Amino acid sequence: MTPIVLIVGMFRAGTSWVWEMLTAHPDAIALTPRMVYPDHPTRWNTMETGMFDRLSDGEVRQVIARHTSPGKVLIEKTPHHVNSLAHVWELFPLTRVIAMERDHKEVRASSFKRWGTRPADLNPVIADRQRAIDRIRDDPRVVVVDYNGLRKHLRPTLEAMCQHVGLNPSGAETILSEPRIAYLSEGSAAA
Repeated sequence: MTPIVLIVGMFRAGTSWVWEMLTAHPDAIALTPRMVYPDHPTRWNTMETGMFDRLSDGEVRQVIARHTSPGKVLIEKTPHHVNSLAHVWELFPLTRVIAMERDHKEVRASSFKRWGTRPADLNPVIADRQRAIDRIRDDPRVVVVDYNGLRKHLRPTLEAMCQHVGLNPSGAETILSEPRIAYLSEGSAAA
């Protein structure tokens, strides 16, 4: 079976950036909302599928079965799935997880800049998300990546993430040379 990878964790902590990088790997399949909800174009305007919240277990299994391919890794991104991992692992015990985290002050500032959300309004959500990350931190199926660490040590962190999820780490060079990834990674230390 095709390995499944979930990118979860704190919002405004690089989940989209990591999803873009990993799905640029030649052995990755990006699981998108269009693939999960082909008859619901209103859900196509994001990278997040939310499928573990919106679909029955049987429907999730069908989606996964439809999009698996030998030698490929299926990658899904929904940050709040960090709260659903116990259930995910019941369905797919070998699922690998990349959990993104970031300094809470930076999350508040980035959220305000992006959505205009008052920073104090985010405190309960940030605390809940951090507790969920802390609960899974020591699980061998999980690698926790700090946003600032990723920016400072882009190539070695990307190689470690590839290794963790079953992608050949030598693909990191190809990923970083792609124009869309180079643009997203501007300001990061690529070495």
